[in-house]
Amino acid sequence: NLVAAKLVVGEISPFLLLACRCVLATLFIMPFSYRHLRDDWETVRRTWPMLMAYGIIGYALFNVLLYIGLTMTTAVNSAIEQASLPMLILGANFLVFKVRATLIQIIGVLLAISGVILTATHGDPLRLLRMDINLGDGCVILACLAYTGYTLALRFRPKVHIFSFMAVSFSGAAMASIVMLALFGGGLGQVATLADASPTVWAVIAYVAIFPSMFSQI
Repeated sequence: NLVAAKLVVGEISPFLLLACRCVLATLFIMPFSYRHLRDDWETVRRTWPMLMAYGIIGYALFNVLLYIGLTMTTAVNSAIEQASLPMLILGANFLVFKVRATLIQIIGVLLAISGVILTATHGDPLRLLRMDINLGDGCVILACLAYTGYTLALRFRPKVHIFSFMAVSFSGAAMASIVMLALFGGGLGQVATLADASPTVWAVIAYVAIFPSMFSQI
């Protein structure tokens, strides 16, 4: 997701990229979700605002902050900052729910962060000392905090099938992304139209709509 979005910085507005991703992902999931939505309809009817809120925070807000951040910082910085997610989630679970991390979880977090750092710095962790911190990094960190909140809230997720959950939450994300596109459109000096989009832009839109949205969530 990070690398794909970085490829099209300057070619497409973060808000347009988000809107394309969320709308296409919603359209993609609907045929697979129809039967489950029908079975879960009573629960969905009662809890749809909550289900949509998951999408607004966990998909729309998280990704738009990430995409905005990438216009001002490097993919290396963003990858390392996003590697803080497991630590943030474990820490927040302890603070909010008093859930203590197990030794194997701590080892897993350390291994994950080490792997990201080694990969992002091309095997030279000392590059961390030369990181240029800016407003974009702040946006990525805010994105991580938003996703941490989303992850904690999953504890209270209504008991519906995963496809029902994704269909309604993606719909919430799609609506939020369209509102943000209408409000901010071509902000940040980016192109806000697909009329002259390059093949790379179309490829990135297709990729983020299917793989980071659909398969990673499942």
